Amino acid sequence: MLKRLLCLSCVLAIGAGFVAGCGGGTGSSSTAVTSVDGTKPLNTLTAVETTQLCNDTDAYMAKVVPKTNGCKLSGVMAAAFASPASNAEAQAACTTIYNQCMAAGSGTPCAPPATCTETCNPIPATCTATVAQFSACVTDTLVAYNQVLGAIPSCGAITLADLSDSTASGTTTDTTTTPLSCQTLESACPGYFSGPGGSTGMHH
Repeated sequence: MLKRLLCLSCVLAIGAGFVAGCGGGTGSSSTAVTSVDGTKPLNTLTAVETTQLCNDTDAYMAKVVPKTNGCKLSGVMAAAFASPASNAEAQAACTTIYNQCMAAGSGTPCAPPATCTETCNPIPATCTATVAQFSACVTDTLVAYNQVLGAIPSCGAITLADLSDSTASGTTTDTTTTPLSCQTLESACPGYFSGPGGSTGMHH
């Protein structure tokens, strides 16, 4: 499961430039990702439109990812990297971070806009993907995110086996792949939404 979650984190980074953590909302996805014209190529957006896209994406992620899911990811990853020696230790490490996360405030878009421009990377001239293609990647990625996290055990029930990258037979349990929409986005914006060590997309 750990390998699957790490892979999913990479996919999220491609989709929106950051991994959803302690922020989160109700899980509703009835609205569009952004109000920016979907037909516009990303490399033609004005500074105002880029800031709007950045803010809208943050707000969309906070709305469609239930806070419980974001906090569960934080807890599970913390447990995995704590190298627990028993199920009880894994559960304790996960629960501590989960509770801290749930007690924290939700993430909010940048305000005022001048502040947001300092946290959003400029879109390179070589990035020809449209706003609609970017939005499709964000949407597909968050669907996968919620599905994976909704299926894993709660912190109180997690075991060492759940944190393992492999099954008893030694085969990996990683079934997460980058959505086709995100592969299209990467192809149209090479090197911008992914790179060595993580995302180099819209957010620093």
